[in-house]
Amino acid sequence: MKESIIQKSIHFLESIKILFNVDIYNKNIIKNIFVFSLFFIIFFGFTGKAFAATYYVDSVLGNDANNGTSINSAWKTISKVDSYTFNPGDQILFKRGDTWDGNNSNTLYAESGTAGNYITYGAYGVGDKPILTSSITRNETNDWEYEGKNIWASSNDISNAVYGPEMVLNPSFDSSLDNWNTYLDLQKGIVGTVSRATTTGDFYSSPAGYKLDVTTGGSSYTDIQTYISNMSIDFNKYYVLSFYTKASNDFDAKVLFMKSTYPYTIYQSNGNGYTVNITNEWVKHSFYFRSNVTASDLRINLDFGLVPNNTSIYLDSVSLKEIDLNRNEGILDSDVGNMIMSDKTKFGVKVWNESDLDTQGKYWYDAANNIIKIYSISNPVSYYGDIRMALNSLIINGTNTSYVIYDGLHLFAGGSLGIGGSDNSNIIIRNCDVSYIGGGDQVQYKVRYGNGIQFWRSAHDIYVYNNNLWQIYDAAISPQGNGDTPSSIYNLYFYNNVIRDAEYGIEFWERPAGTTVKNVHFENNTIVNSGGGWAHNQRPNSKNGRSLMFYYNPADNEGIFIRNNIFLNATESLIRVSSNSNWLATTTMNYNYFHNPMGYFVDFLGSNYTKLSDWNSLSGGLDLNSEEKDPLISNLSSNNFTLQQFSPAIDSGTNTGLSTDYAGNPIYGVPDIGAYEYQPPYTIGTNKVPTTGSIRIYSNGKYRMKTATSTAVTADFSVTPSGGNYLATTSQYMDITINKWETTGNKNKEWTASSSSGEFKTHATSTTYAVGDLIPNTYYLFKIDGAASTTAINNNSQCTNGICLSSSSGKIDFTYIGGYSTHTFDIEKYATSPSVPVIEGTSKEKISQGASLTFSHASSTIGIAKYQLYVDGILEEDNISRSAESVSLPRTYKCNEKHKWNIEAVDNNGNKTSSNESDFSIPCGAVSIVVNVPRNDIRTQFTNQKTASSTHKTSHVKDVTKQQNLTSTQVSAILSLLKSFGANNNVVKAVREALDSATTPNKNISFVFTTNLEMNDVGTQVKLLQEYLNAHGVAVSSKGYGSPGKETMYFGQATYHALVRYQKENGLPPTGWFGPMTRKLIEERVGV
Repeated sequence: MKESIIQKSIHFLESIKILFNVDIYNKNIIKNIFVFSLFFIIFFGFTGKAFAATYYVDSVLGNDANNGTSINSAWKTISKVDSYTFNPGDQILFKRGDTWDGNNSNTLYAESGTAGNYITYGAYGVGDKPILTSSITRNETNDWEYEGKNIWASSNDISNAVYGPEMVLNPSFDSSLDNWNTYLDLQKGIVGTVSRATTTGDFYSSPAGYKLDVTTGGSSYTDIQTYISNMSIDFNKYYVLSFYTKASNDFDAKVLFMKSTYPYTIYQSNGNGYTVNITNEWVKHSFYFRSNVTASDLRINLDFGLVPNNTSIYLDSVSLKEIDLNRNEGILDSDVGNMIMSDKTKFGVKVWNESDLDTQGKYWYDAANNIIKIYSISNPVSYYGDIRMALNSLIINGTNTSYVIYDGLHLFAGGSLGIGGSDNSNIIIRNCDVSYIGGGDQVQYKVRYGNGIQFWRSAHDIYVYNNNLWQIYDAAISPQGNGDTPSSIYNLYFYNNVIRDAEYGIEFWERPAGTTVKNVHFENNTIVNSGGGWAHNQRPNSKNGRSLMFYYNPADNEGIFIRNNIFLNATESLIRVSSNSNWLATTTMNYNYFHNPMGYFVDFLGSNYTKLSDWNSLSGGLDLNSEEKDPLISNLSSNNFTLQQFSPAIDSGTNTGLSTDYAGNPIYGVPDIGAYEYQPPYTIGTNKVPTTGSIRIYSNGKYRMKTATSTAVTADFSVTPSGGNYLATTSQYMDITINKWETTGNKNKEWTASSSSGEFKTHATSTTYAVGDLIPNTYYLFKIDGAASTTAINNNSQCTNGICLSSSSGKIDFTYIGGYSTHTFDIEKYATSPSVPVIEGTSKEKISQGASLTFSHASSTIGIAKYQLYVDGILEEDNISRSAESVSLPRTYKCNEKHKWNIEAVDNNGNKTSSNESDFSIPCGAVSIVVNVPRNDIRTQFTNQKTASSTHKTSHVKDVTKQQNLTSTQVSAILSLLKSFGANNNVVKAVREALDSATTPNKNISFVFTTNLEMNDVGTQVKLLQEYLNAHGVAVSSKGYGSPGKETMYFGQATYHALVRYQKENGLPPTGWFGPMTRKLIEERVGV
């Protein structure tokens, strides 16, 4: 029985005793606990969450005597779970890797939570999902008894059973018909009379029996009922019912154990009851049943409605007793829907009559003796190995429940339903496996049945998703219903489920007329091989393999959605509309993929059609955006239902509001069709892009091949949003097709990029491209849609006005700012002559041997690879840096003569552009040297004494500086002059040290460096470095940006070369990197 509130209170008090080490039986302490408990209930009890707990069930190490509230004190059986009354918010968790089957457990009867406080049936631990099954095993050879002629019977040894007292009042009608009732459906015209049978032959045991004379019989079992009520039974106990019958005409009747009053709930684990054949001879009928409830209103119902007209029915010696046994003793209190052999490739074949047992594997359920008989040429265990029998009872019964979650369970081998129930609301079924379900006898029609997940009649706010269902006798998923009064069905969502080898993937119908159906969704499911399961060839009627089964549906339907599903392979047809089709007018069915090489496309009102276009027409325009093609599932034979990389189902669906797929993966771009969303396997910047085929990039930087590549050659190519970072989202970003990727010759490149705005799309704006596999140190021209552009890409250290210089590794980075729809981009080797450099100075200028000749950069350095110095028409200096602004005379020239000189700019293709010519002269002997200093036009005179020692020069400079109090600019000019005289680095260093002490410092500058610097860095520290170099004799630039007073925050080529000169002159490695060694030297000099 369910645990009472008193028992829970005792558990609560025991917990207080343990937690606080108090004597709970002390009167004062009890009083305080009572007050505390009352306060706790008042303030917290009404939420439901205050008492929510987690309970653990372990089929191996558990014990039902435990409290179940920890892993180490877990319960053992489902019977214990069923006996307990849970609070809203409680969790009941089954251990992964364990199995609960009919040998030691029974149907799980779910309980309801409340809004916001669902009761959860889930899993804990590691390993496979916990298996709940309503099956039993008969795996020992002594479980089977040989009856001859290759017939074997399951053993039924109840010799040690203990029987309880008789429970039926007036079992033999000896003196009256008291306690017995008879129902005749008068509205159907049933006519009959009841009496005590006292004539010899009309009773089985003297002195009397029960007699029912039927003049007009019925059309269903329940039209005529004889019953006795209000007997008490206990949960999970076994009972044996026996009685004797005969009749003047043979017919079948049904026996049920049920609630005495409406709604006449079934009280037996075999929810469909038992059939009996009544003949003109007295026959004893015996049934063992297991109670699924503790109740005091049991009703034994004998349904005689199928009796022929003018028939007399006799009943006598009715007995009901409790019996102490379990299924391990061989009692099968339920029909067997399926026999599953050890390797799950062989199955028993159910027959209806014992006489049909004539072929290996055929079996028959002997309801009178509660056993199975099977035809086998040897002991069934020897022939098959393990044998599991799926009993005709639900694995989970969720009737009249709400606010329940089923999560991560495996419902296996049940002869009825996996999860079933009527009148449900707020139910979540997710991440569950449901397999090998159904095959049991529906009794009334001698028709087998069994659905994986079923909701009967009223249902609303139902969510069934991310489940895997296979090998189902009838439908994997089915909302359906019928009854005398209309019901209401709304807000049902079935999505991201994988279904295979079920007779029907989805079955849907609601009756009677007046039933309302609204907002029912079947979306993003993958349904494969309908009719391909164990049951198909055992169906007694015509085969019925369909992905979608629509039976007669007279309900008022509004808003049925069937979208984004894959329907692949069905033995008969992908769709069947069996009768009325008017409900299709309110159905949205679109964006589905159909493929059926096995059978027809649709069976519409009894006629078969082969094409999607037929269905479009017959349905009044459904599935107009659907496709009839192979969705390219990864591997059907291994049950891998993910999509192949070129599946047409990728990005072909419509928005159904989902953010993840069956496996929990994100939706990329437009949703795919089916339960699995294809996951792009590559990442921009990590995986190289093939040079043929097209790719689709998503907003997180992942990409997939959109069309196949024809070569293994890959491109050094990437694209990122401006700023370099992709988003955390997974919308569609850009499609790219590489049109040309030359790897020899000019190594030109071309690609087409498309990006647009819309749902599931992130519209690309500014993007940064990194294009490699180019000729190193070579200029390339940027083109968009066939035309060169000077404004579509930003200027940077490599690109100016649409012309870019590749790096030493043959790579160009640029940012495209022109916006997107669809554009074709080209990077072509640049072949135009470079701009003209300009020479400073005049022909009157007189210089010394080794002096520097100054010139200005060309108006644009784009295309310039280097400069060359020509003197008197002779190439005197090659490979002058394109960032240089001066060049020293490389040799001795005749004095007192004019010499012509010019600078030529050279591009990577060898094209040259010459500056205008200028001239210089070198006076003979000691002369006064005039040095042009770009800033402030300062002139300082020194006597050229090239043979003087460095010490002499240094002391001389000190004397001068003491007198002159030189500025930093003047010091720079002096050091440049020394270099022009050919002074070595030691001399220059010594002079600088001497000058530093006399230089007038800039009182506003504090040379404190806090970070390392390198090429392309930007910031105030870069500007400070330029100021230091300018102030200490190594000018960044003689004029313009970088020159004294015009320092910038960009670390470019000029800063790099100035820093290299400074490092050389001070005995440091000339790396051009402003690191710890250089910083330390400066700190020592400025006294930091």
